[in-house]
Amino acid sequence: MRPVVREIECKTLLCKSGVCDYTINCYVGCLHGCAFCYARFMRRFTGHWEPWGGYLDIRVNAVKVLEHELRRKKPGSVFVSSVCDGWQPAEEKYRLTRECVRRLAEAGFKVNILTKSALAERDFEVLRGHRNVEFGMSITCTEDALASFFEGKASPNSARLECIRRAREEGLQTCAMAAPLLPGLYDAEERLESLFTAFAEAGVTRVNVDKLNLYPSVAAALGPIIRRHFPELGQLYRRLLAKGGFKEDYWAMVRERVEVAARGAGLWEVTRLFI
Repeated sequence: MRPVVREIECKTLLCKSGVCDYTINCYVGCLHGCAFCYARFMRRFTGHWEPWGGYLDIRVNAVKVLEHELRRKKPGSVFVSSVCDGWQPAEEKYRLTRECVRRLAEAGFKVNILTKSALAERDFEVLRGHRNVEFGMSITCTEDALASFFEGKASPNSARLECIRRAREEGLQTCAMAAPLLPGLYDAEERLESLFTAFAEAGVTRVNVDKLNLYPSVAAALGPIIRRHFPELGQLYRRLLAKGGFKEDYWAMVRERVEVAARGAGLWEVTRLFI
């Protein structure tokens, strides 16, 4: 089924956030449709009947609304974006995130970007020279074939790593978000070692690491993929969903693996764990 795409108008764009002072989302929904995306919960508030990844609302007046808000709101840090990917395919045409980020940076706001799209490289020209901008990529593993089972509509992880490398060449501060670490897959010792080595080679200046949160909607999306392609992991995921101490013990083990990988790559001092 083809995704449902609509052009809409918004009343506000610069919203309070628990991650930074503010967040902006120029789109409602995300056509990347990653199986583990926590933002699936947004359907409860937006009223969309389509499945996550099957709809996109484009806030066509986002730039105009932001310009008005910048005149009356106190400068602070801004997360771009919290419940969508600001550089998903529609951004190539609409350029809403590009223009909003440019205005935020010029107004003195601290801009924290997180994307999975290599399209963002197009906008280095408007980010260049701004010390108040950090360019972040969500990069989960170094194996594109493995990642394609769960996030196949986003740019390949290899392209994201290259985007980080080029951002560093542009003089931007960079952040790699290793999240979520899929149990039994992305969190394997050798894969974590490969990932952190790739981060170091790309020149990342900061790393965030988070676990997989098995919210009901996420578990429902992941379940068919695990059963079909990785049936040997079925018991592990059932145990992680069950009550008891197994889940805590499992993630404690993963924290130790992450520390070993980060120290081996010389990135432990700039790595922050949310596991």
